[in-house]
Amino acid sequence: MTAKLYTKYQELDKITSTSNTFNEIPMLTDWSIKRDWNKAGSLTFKSPIKLSPGTHVKLVSPHHRTFGGQIIKRNHETGDFYSYDCLDYKRFLLSTATISYNNQTTSNIVKLLFIKYLKKGNGIFKLKLGKTKTIFPSLSFQDKTLLEIISNLINLEYKKGTLIFFDVDENGNLIYKPYPQKNERLQS
Repeated sequence: MTAKLYTKYQELDKITSTSNTFNEIPMLTDWSIKRDWNKAGSLTFKSPIKLSPGTHVKLVSPHHRTFGGQIIKRNHETGDFYSYDCLDYKRFLLSTATISYNNQTTSNIVKLLFIKYLKKGNGIFKLKLGKTKTIFPSLSFQDKTLLEIISNLINLEYKKGTLIFFDVDENGNLIYKPYPQKNERLQS
């Protein structure tokens, strides 16, 4: 199987539960993906189709995890091809915040961040949250990106002995959940 690119353009205020239709478009084979767990991932590709910034894209390849995100920039290439720069859905976690929480678990803080910064504006994200147990008496973050805040929460859980799985997948699911503890698996 070769890589396939799917796109969908939709105004954010018109997203509905039935509006998840992507259409395959042609692209050249010289695309590239860059990923890092604590940064927004990027995709560059070329296509003869003229697409607008904001268009949702999914690149499916047998050699990479599926990329999902949006076009942020279109460049006109020589000939009949356009070059595109895309960022994955973690880009929405790059906005900054100053927040303070008292007597909260990290999973509850992620839920509160989701409600305040992600749920209202873009309609893309869904939250898949596992509950953490440690209650932190006081946490403050000043002028940090949401991604930095989540990274700090993961680090705090690690220091308390809990490993956290965190991801924003190609469908816009923000996943934050503790890995099962050894004794929890034995009880199943």
